[in-house]
Amino acid sequence: KILYCVRMEMEMEMEMSQKIPKLGHNMEKDITTHPHSPPNSSYLSNSFQDNKQLLQQWFQQKTSMVPISNNNDVAPPPPLPRILILDGGVSTHLESMLLKQRRANNEETNESVFTHRKLWSSSLLLTNAGKDAIRTCHEQFYTAGADIASTVTYQCHYLVCHDKEEGKNWKECNVDSMLRDGVSLAREAGRNVLSSSLCGNRRLFVAASIGCYGAALADGSEYCGNYGVTTDQLYNFHFQKTSILLSSSPDILAFETIPCVEECIAILQVLQTLGKKEVLPLTSVWLSLACCNGTQLNDGSNVVDALKVMNEMDPNGWMLHGIGINCCSFLHVVPLVQLIVQNMVESGIKRALVFYPNSGEEWDASNETWVKGTGCTSPKEFASLLSKAIGAVDDTWNEVVKSGKVGSSGNNCSGGCSNIPIVVGGCCRTDPSTISAIRGMVDKL
Repeated sequence: KILYCVRMEMEMEMEMSQKIPKLGHNMEKDITTHPHSPPNSSYLSNSFQDNKQLLQQWFQQKTSMVPISNNNDVAPPPPLPRILILDGGVSTHLESMLLKQRRANNEETNESVFTHRKLWSSSLLLTNAGKDAIRTCHEQFYTAGADIASTVTYQCHYLVCHDKEEGKNWKECNVDSMLRDGVSLAREAGRNVLSSSLCGNRRLFVAASIGCYGAALADGSEYCGNYGVTTDQLYNFHFQKTSILLSSSPDILAFETIPCVEECIAILQVLQTLGKKEVLPLTSVWLSLACCNGTQLNDGSNVVDALKVMNEMDPNGWMLHGIGINCCSFLHVVPLVQLIVQNMVESGIKRALVFYPNSGEEWDASNETWVKGTGCTSPKEFASLLSKAIGAVDDTWNEVVKSGKVGSSGNNCSGGCSNIPIVVGGCCRTDPSTISAIRGMVDKL
């Protein structure tokens, strides 16, 4: 029965992955096959579909089933562990890589390595040299121990097509291609690393990065969350990008650095639409919040208010499989993890935990440089701090359960939490050495 269900879901995914939205003002009304989508895309191979199936089971705390292997001569990797490791600050590492390359070639280093400020690191997707750098970056993080690579699409968006200065040079199809290339490069990097035997007998996954609306404005709005736009505008912003990324069949959709409750609502509405259109099967989804301290989002609202919205709009965890925090200081991780776990127990709604903070270094805006001596730049110390956050998961769970504040709704949290999946990694200013230290720490747990 289990094998039958696996095959049925794989066939459904193969069929539904061909359906993506037409672009336009009423995008959600028409889901059709895109004329440029190859029917036999390499992203839809059985091995990737098996991985997607297994990963979604992992996120939903189901049995860690080993996917069916189509090659009898190759033993499948072991079931997934409780903790998966995400990569680090891909964009800041790319910047460091390219600046180092410029210095080695005695080239000018004053200008940004990212040619379009509003696209940030996504601007590398415009050139072959940039794509090569992205592929190399993913390979470095995978080799360092990451299980999941996040695509360089965080700040790739359609607002650039309507920009007064640059809009005349952009069409939506240009952005479509960049988004798909972002997923493709991460896939290629994974294949390269696996074929070189540098990762051993492991599974490697791809998370399609979807940044917040504020990041697309490129004015620091993600740090305040006060956009001055409607929920409908936020919905349209996320729907178009999410739909195109889904057409490339990533393993995960990662909505990142969300600084306000209103944007959480818009994202859940997008997932509801895609769920109804049946173009979301087997794709795991997480949403990570941007927080200014241990209890508040960047816009000053309470984290518990965002969690309440998610629980009300997705009480069974069918659309949103993981929840967490990213790009906040490492100093806030433990209290935020405690807050989220407490909410899980009290609400009775359990999801995977995702946390990948930044280094905590201070940015000198006037000189456009990082302030030396601030934050945590030691990979070993950073990994140790994350170890405390991992330990806080079970400790907090047990404390809340012991107090009797256990919810009975949702997907039931009355049992122990040893099966709660955890994704841990780094954000800005964390590099492959950081991920290597995290890998070593996790392997010893």
